[in-house]
Amino acid sequence: MKGRGAPWLLGIAGYGCIIGSVVLNRSAYNAYEDYKLADNAEDRDDYFSKAESNDKISRILIYSAAAIWVTDLIWTGIQAGKARKSSETKVSLNYYYDRVLNKPLLGLSYRF
Repeated sequence: MKGRGAPWLLGIAGYGCIIGSVVLNRSAYNAYEDYKLADNAEDRDDYFSKAESNDKISRILIYSAAAIWVTDLIWTGIQAGKARKSSETKVSLNYYYDRVLNKPLLGLSYRF
């Protein structure tokens, strides 16, 4: 793919966002459970703040992953459309049945 760069980087970014989101979501859950069990107000505030922060970042990461995948699908569709248009005008596949030979024939032609 000309001009696209390294397409695998989008995959790494997408999977990285998903993994990060899952890890932070679990951390937010654990911090919230600690918040419910905390004995003093200071610890409760700290746990609740950590739970909110991790939950917010987890949501940002999952939305980022979704945006990366949607963008990549659109980009791939555009590139496939361009490739299909250029190949349709240059390459053609022909087939017919030859009555003299009593056999089907297949032909491939390429226009320069």
